[in-house]
Amino acid sequence: NYNATLGACAKAQQQEQVLELLEMMESRSLQATAVTHSALIAFSELWESALQLLDELQRRRIRPHTIVYNSTLTSCVRGRQVGRAFDLFEQAHQHQVRADVVTYSAALSAGVQSSEWARALQIWKRMTDCAVQADGIAHNAAISAYEKGSTWEHSLQLFLQMRTLRIAPQVITYSVLISAVDRGQQWAKAVHLFHDMLRNSTKPDVMICNALAGACAGGQQWARALLLLHHMPQTGMRPDLVTYNAVINA
Repeated sequence: NYNATLGACAKAQQQEQVLELLEMMESRSLQATAVTHSALIAFSELWESALQLLDELQRRRIRPHTIVYNSTLTSCVRGRQVGRAFDLFEQAHQHQVRADVVTYSAALSAGVQSSEWARALQIWKRMTDCAVQADGIAHNAAISAYEKGSTWEHSLQLFLQMRTLRIAPQVITYSVLISAVDRGQQWAKAVHLFHDMLRNSTKPDVMICNALAGACAGGQQWARALLLLHHMPQTGMRPDLVTYNAVINA
């Protein structure tokens, strides 16, 4: 079983054996699986190791699987090596490596992480043009990019798309959405999103409450801001300096 052996070698950080197994899989046209992906992620936990593995594969003229690029991209994003992540994304495209949802999600995350929201949105467009089905991570990253670009309407459209695709919104989804509508001075929509989150049994955190308090302040809804401040300790949340400042501004 190539995948099991690959997993064992990766766990033991045996680079030479990992390379030989990948070469054999390529020569026999064996399909990489989720096990392969997990093994390479474990091996490439550090972005330096991930890039070294990719460079060695290319030196040996072994065509890297999509899964190898994904592992390397993910490692670079995790290591905050945004420039390298973008380069890898374009390199994969140039080498005609089939990009999947993991590839695009990692590139989107790099764009959001570096505040290059316009670039992130270009990646999102390429993803949709290629008919790659976005997951929750990709949607969250795109929503965040639209929020940074102060286009709250597009953020809400993506939120509705998540619902249509039955992708469950996470805390981060609501947090970014509330910030987006706050930027657009849409305090009522911020309140609606907060209640929608509660109806879906998603537990808010301090960051979301701060975003809502800020939206209430922007809309001069001081009564709602005070009510939020009153209820936070009852749900186990401790208001911080940002919360108090927002309530005072309201």
